[in-house]
Amino acid sequence: MPEPSEHANVSRGLEILARLRHLTLAGQHQERDRLLWASPEALRHYLHSFRLEGSGSEFVEDYVNDALARFFHTIRFVGQAEPTRVLELGGNPYLFTILLEKLFHVHLELANFFAPNVFDASLGAGSQTISSAAYGETRTYPYKTFNMELSDYPYPDESFDLVLFCEILEHLIVDPLAVFQKLRRVLRPGGKLLVTTPNAVRLVNFAFMLAGHNFFDRYKDSIYGRHNREFTALELRELLERNGFRIIELTTLDRHNYNEIDILTDSYAPQVEVPYTADALRDLLKRVGGDESERGDNIYALAERVD
Repeated sequence: MPEPSEHANVSRGLEILARLRHLTLAGQHQERDRLLWASPEALRHYLHSFRLEGSGSEFVEDYVNDALARFFHTIRFVGQAEPTRVLELGGNPYLFTILLEKLFHVHLELANFFAPNVFDASLGAGSQTISSAAYGETRTYPYKTFNMELSDYPYPDESFDLVLFCEILEHLIVDPLAVFQKLRRVLRPGGKLLVTTPNAVRLVNFAFMLAGHNFFDRYKDSIYGRHNREFTALELRELLERNGFRIIELTTLDRHNYNEIDILTDSYAPQVEVPYTADALRDLLKRVGGDESERGDNIYALAERVD
């Protein structure tokens, strides 16, 4: 069977995106989520087509392949919040930002932190252009830069309906717990905070330990390019509740079905397969009296500011 043409792939992608937006704005979130999970290749093709101006773009495909399932899970939580004014922290490389704009009717503020000095609390601003030749799209995203642990966030009190704090907590190193009061300040009363972060006790980490491999993230060029401290679902729940948030939903979810794909190491040694499936790992946990709950790859927590 011949491969679809590039034109056919683009047409299919645009059709899926239009349908997803219609379902989202109509409040048909379950139908929207079913269509997301039924259309990974169309959405993968769309996101793969983007390039960041002035930056190496070879990472885009690997990033999308790793993050796509996480994007789909995160979209479900955003839909629960029904936001208008949204702050997306750590928006770079803006691929999830694109999906937010495609699916939701939101006003977005973006923020990043790029300084090599982890104690730099200065404020700045910049912009990033990202474009897709195949889909004829070019977007320029302005953003603010500040240290999410140490800076005073450059927004008035109660500015946002939703703050996205996704895949950031694990990278912080100076005072990670200080961020929660800062996040709370910029949310309106009843506003929502969405936190996603890798799960320290995910099943994959258990597999690495059994096979004698290091489950900590490897050192990389940048101190923020690695996971400096991962958290469990119980820890995140306690952090949110202690800082004036009510949990709406907190769960752990996998990015892959580990009964169907290999578990591979990610370390300095050559990548090797770890010889376990998800079912085998859960059976081992059960046999030794271990806790099988909350073992998904990532933690997803949607919480509401309470006063």
